[in-house]
Amino acid sequence: MTGTLIKKEIITKILDFRFVITSVIAIVLVVFSVVILSGNYKKEVDIYETALKDDEKDLEDVKTFSLYEPKIHYPPNPLSIFNNGITDKTNKTFTLKYSWIPRQTTETESENPFLKIFRHFDLTTVFQIVLSLLALLLIYDAICGEREEGTLGLMLSYKVNRSRILFSKLVSGILLLSIPVLLSFVFSLLIITVIFGIGFSASAWIRIGLIVLTTLLFLAFMISSGLLISSLVSNSSVSLLLSTCLWVILCVLQPNLNSFIAASVIDVPSNNRIDEVYSVLWDEFEDRYEAHLVEIDKKVPEGRQNGNMMNYSDYKGRYVIFDGTTPLLLRYLYITQEIEPLRQQYAEKEWNIYKKEYLPFLEKQFRIQQTLDRFSPATIFYSIVASLSCTDVYNYEHFLEEVRNYRNTMMSYLNNDRKIFSEHANEYFTQLEMEEIYHSQYEKREENGMTFGFYNTPPIDLSEIPEFHFQNLTLQDHINDLITGILLLLTYSLIVFQVCMNRFLKYDVR
Repeated sequence: MTGTLIKKEIITKILDFRFVITSVIAIVLVVFSVVILSGNYKKEVDIYETALKDDEKDLEDVKTFSLYEPKIHYPPNPLSIFNNGITDKTNKTFTLKYSWIPRQTTETESENPFLKIFRHFDLTTVFQIVLSLLALLLIYDAICGEREEGTLGLMLSYKVNRSRILFSKLVSGILLLSIPVLLSFVFSLLIITVIFGIGFSASAWIRIGLIVLTTLLFLAFMISSGLLISSLVSNSSVSLLLSTCLWVILCVLQPNLNSFIAASVIDVPSNNRIDEVYSVLWDEFEDRYEAHLVEIDKKVPEGRQNGNMMNYSDYKGRYVIFDGTTPLLLRYLYITQEIEPLRQQYAEKEWNIYKKEYLPFLEKQFRIQQTLDRFSPATIFYSIVASLSCTDVYNYEHFLEEVRNYRNTMMSYLNNDRKIFSEHANEYFTQLEMEEIYHSQYEKREENGMTFGFYNTPPIDLSEIPEFHFQNLTLQDHINDLITGILLLLTYSLIVFQVCMNRFLKYDVR
C-alpha cells in the first residue's frame, strides 16, 4: 500500500509544471556556478604554481639569512568548487619573518573573517536557496490542496492509514528532489573532471558522496516543514504564503542574521586600535635598540666603518654586508647577537597581544554564531558542506597553525642548529668568515678593486632548512562535528515530521 501511495505521489508531481521548471532552473544555476567556479579554481592553481616558481627564483638570489623571508601559500582546493566557505575572505599568502608571527588579518576594520555573511553563489548556496524553495513549492499543497480537491477525503474513505499517506508524501518528495540533486552533481562532476580536467582524490570522492547525502537530508527537513504548514491550514494559497515566508526566514534571513547578531553582541577592536598597541610595543623596541647601539659602539674598535652593504632599515633587521672593514663587520656582528634575538622576543610579545587583545573577540563572535547556527537547519547544512569541502574555519585555522609551527621549526633550526644569532652570527648578515670579520682584508681588496659585492657573492645554501608541508584536516579530524551537524539536521527533520504527523492525524478533511 505504501509503495502504491509513493508511486502515485511521484507520478502526480513529476510532471507538475512547478517541479519541472524549478528543477531546470536549479540545474542551470548549478551548471553556471560550476563553470565559473571551476574556471576560478584553474586560475587559482595557475597563480599558486606561478607564485611557487617565483618564490623559488627569489630564494635563489638570497645572499644572507637576513634576507631570507620565505612565503607560504594556501594551496587551492578543488572541493571549494562545491563550497567557498571563508576562503575568499582570508589571507592566502604569508611571508615568514623574524619579527612577525603569522596570523589572520583583514583589510576591513572590525571584520571577522570567521563569520559567514554575504557568501558567494557557490554550489551549496544553489542547493540551500533554490532547491529548498523547490521543496516547499512541491509540497505546500500536499495536504490542504488535496483536501480542497477532495482526493484526500476519497483516500481516507477507503480506510487508508493516515500515517502511511503522510509518510508516502515525505518519501516521494525526497525521491523527486533526488532527481535534480543527482543530476546537478552528475553534470557538475562531468564539467569539473572532463571539461576542466580537475581530478579528485579518493578521500575527496567520499566527501562528495557525503555532501550529496547531507543535501538530501536538508531537503528532507524542508519537505517536512512544507508538510507541516500544509497540515496546519485548510487553504493552499495560505499554505503557499506561509511556506514562502518560512523559506525567507530559514534560508535567507536567519543565516545572515546569526552573523549580524554575533557581530553586534561582541565588538572586535578595530585594526587602528590594535595597530596603535603594536606601535607602542615597537617604539619600546626601538628605544632599546638605540640603547644597545650606544653600548655596541663602545665595544667596536676605532677605525673606518666602510664597506659594500645593503641596509633596508636597521629596525627591520634586513642588512647585508658583502665586504667591509673590521669595525663595520664587528658592529653588525654585535647587532645580530644582541638585537636580533631581542627582535624575536618582541615578535612574541606582539603575538601575545594579538592573542589577548584581538583573537578572543573573534573567537567569541564565532562561538556565538555557532550557537545560533545550531538552531538554523540551513546554516547547519552549509556548515557541514563547508567542513566536507575543507573550506570552513577549522581547516583554515589548521593551515595557520601549520604555518606558525613551521616558522617555529625554522626559527629553532636557525637559532639552535645553525646558531646564526649567537656563535655563527656572521651567517646572518654576511658570507665572510669569522676570521675575516676580526682581521678584515677589505682595504687591500679595495686598493686592488677586488672587493666583494652583490654580483660576485653567490646565494647561500638553503637546502638544509626544513620544508613546509601541509595537509587538510581528514574526515577523522572533524568527525565529531560532522556527526553532530548531521544528527541535528536529522533531529529537526524528525521533530517537524512528528509534529506534522500529530497534526495530520487530527486533520479535518471535510
